Amino acid sequence: MKLKVYRWQSWRSECPATANGSRQTEEIMAARSMAEVMRIVGGTRSEFFNLGETGNKESCAVALAEPGVVFWKPIDGRDGYIREQS
Repeated sequence: MKLKVYRWQSWRSECPATANGSRQTEEIMAARSMAEVMRIVGGTRSEFFNLGETGNKESCAVALAEPGVVFWKPIDGRDGYIREQS
C-alpha cells in the first residue's frame, strides 16, 4: 500500500501562542491509512479534527522523509514544521 500524507488540527502546550493566545497546530504524518495514523498517534476518529489527505508539496516533502513521525507547526503557519519528540 502506497504512503499518503495526512493532515489534521490539534493543540499543543509547547506551541508558541498566537496574538490571541491560541496554541492550535497543524499536524502531518506519512502513513498508509488514517487508521495507521490513529494507531501511531493514539486516539479515535472523533479526536482528530479535519483528518484527511493533503497534497501540499511542503507537507508531503517533510512527512515522506520520515514516515510514521508526526510533524507540527502553529496553525497560522508562521513557523516551519517541528518534528515531534518521542
